[in-house]
Amino acid sequence: MPDSTASTSQPDAARGIFLGDLAHDLSTPLTAIHGATELLLAGTYGPIEGEQRALMLEVLASARDLRAETGASRPPKAGWRDAGRGRSGNASRRAPHPS
Repeated sequence: MPDSTASTSQPDAARGIFLGDLAHDLSTPLTAIHGATELLLAGTYGPIEGEQRALMLEVLASARDLRAETGASRPPKAGWRDAGRGRSGNASRRAPHPS
């Protein structure tokens, strides 16, 4: 009789690896979106008012929600400047970003 524990743990392990990779792959663009949106809302590139501000607040909230859902919930330390850095500790698995 086959061991059902072994057959269940393989899909669970594969799912865990997939979800971990997905969270890592989404972390970089979400960090960039989060940081850029904060810069725009801070007025770094000029005033943002009215509908533009409302849209930027919606983008920021959506980025935060998606980061929380994917497990990449740590907010960026320095906004967009950290976007290219491996923040999950798995940077050695990725090719270096061309400068």
